[in-house]
Amino acid sequence: MNILGSIAKAGVAGFAFTLVYGACYAQDSDLIAARMTYSAYGCAQCHGNVGQGGAAGPRIAPDSLPYAAFRDVIRRPYGVMPAYSPRVLSREGLLQIYNYVQSIAPPPELKDIPALQLD
Repeated sequence: MNILGSIAKAGVAGFAFTLVYGACYAQDSDLIAARMTYSAYGCAQCHGNVGQGGAAGPRIAPDSLPYAAFRDVIRRPYGVMPAYSPRVLSREGLLQIYNYVQSIAPPPELKDIPALQLD
């Protein structure tokens, strides 16, 4: 496959991933508020809109961390992530972010996305 074909395939894959994965979280009002909190505190800037990860932050969803472990990472992170003390991010806000991350379903397998099939 030539370089343009590879770029086109990657573009289609990224678009399909965003369409499918972005629709995987629940839409009730509590989770909408939780998603807004996630975005307001800048989580999406590094970890992506649906926790898929990005250039500056790892994938955080779907996540199986218990709340206490999640809280500890937020309060005392490692690497370049800033710490979010209770003065900056309340317990309620942290719970909202945790609930949002927990609500995100796993993405489909690539083999299950019709747009990526070359047959």
